[in-house]
Amino acid sequence: MRAVILRAANACAPADLGAVKLNKVLYYLDMIWYAHHRSPVTGATYRKRPNGPTSDNLLFVLRDMSRAGDIEIRDVEYHGYWKKEYIPKVPEPNGVLTAEQASLLDDVVDFVCRKNSARSISEYSHSLPWEMADMGGEIPYRSAMLLFPMDP
Repeated sequence: MRAVILRAANACAPADLGAVKLNKVLYYLDMIWYAHHRSPVTGATYRKRPNGPTSDNLLFVLRDMSRAGDIEIRDVEYHGYWKKEYIPKVPEPNGVLTAEQASLLDDVVDFVCRKNSARSISEYSHSLPWEMADMGGEIPYRSAMLLFPMDP
C-alpha cells in the first residue's frame, strides 16, 4: 500500500489527491486487479461508507508513513470544508509494483484524480458492490466483477 500511495501522490498535484480520492484510487486498483488476476494489489479491506468505499488500512499506513517522513499530510480549507493533501517526501520504492500494476495504477489515478472531482468519484463509486453492502460492512473482493457492464 505504501508504494501505491507514494506513486499516486507523486503523480498528482496535492490539490488533486485528497482522502476521498485516495480511498477510491486504492479501491479501484484493488478491485480491477482482482477481477483480472484473482488477487488484490494491496490486500486492503474495504467498507461501505457514505462517500463510497474506504480502506480500513489507509489511516494506519498514512500515520506510519508520516511518522517515517515519507509523506506530509496537510489539512487545507477547500470551498468551506477541510480536506487532506498528501505531499510525498520520497519517491515510490522500486520493485514493489509490477510494470502491469504500475500501468493500471497510473490509469486509475488519471481517472480518479484528473477526470473526477471528489464528489463525482464518490457518486460514481456508489456502484452495485457498494449498494449490496450494509453501511460499515465489508465490500468483498468477489464483488469486483459487478463493477463491469454485463451486456456484450
